[in-house]
Amino acid sequence: MCSDAYLSHMHHSEYRMNTFIGRMKNATPDFIIELGDFATPAHEYKHPFDIWNSFPSDKYPILG
Repeated sequence: MCSDAYLSHMHHSEYRMNTFIGRMKNATPDFIIELGDFATPAHEYKHPFDIWNSFPSDKYPILG
């Protein structure tokens, strides 16, 4: 579970999301969930969504 990542404008956000996803890939949970304020849904911020989508199991992003 993660929350309030603000990947569009937070310092070290790509590193933090890569770390989270990497650890979750090693831990192999049934799913991951993000509780809102993930990133701005615009083309220039596509990369954070690519990182999130690299997790191989179910993913639940909650709008908030």
